[in-house]
Amino acid sequence: VRRFIENAGAADIPLVCYTWEASKAGHDVERIWDHLTYFLEHVIPVAEKAGVRMAFSPGDPRTSAMGEAGGLNSVEGLIRLMEIAPGSCHGLDFRPSVLVGTPGVDIIETARFFSARKKIFVFTTDDIIKTSSTISDSVGGEGKINILEVLKTCRASGFEGPLRSGRQPTMP
Repeated sequence: VRRFIENAGAADIPLVCYTWEASKAGHDVERIWDHLTYFLEHVIPVAEKAGVRMAFSPGDPRTSAMGEAGGLNSVEGLIRLMEIAPGSCHGLDFRPSVLVGTPGVDIIETARFFSARKKIFVFTTDDIIKTSSTISDSVGGEGKINILEVLKTCRASGFEGPLRSGRQPTMP
């Protein structure tokens, strides 16, 4: 991975996205955090030296063992991740859909929090419809998130990065 990041820097590629998840139930979440910390402690200094920004992209909450409270698909988890490697080259692919339905989470305030700290490098615009027992992909405007308001909040708080469409729903 370090060589990959060095090569990205040598090729003037300014941004690399990464993900980190264990998709099988029964994984020890703290052990996953330990492995992720080790990874970041060895990769982020290489990224800084190479002039490459690293953006964490959260996994699908339908399959991720890290989707539970305090995991990578939670505000607390994203804050913890940024604290592990707080440098200016480490940030997020902000994907508000992974936070939908999380008790107590205000997506607008979360967007403002990370944007103001210059931690949103990419914004993924997927949206979902989440009920107590199912999650399904949504066409823009049908889901739980007002993507336009979240984007406006990010821009007003300092976000200047690219947009990325995420999962798209299956069309009939």
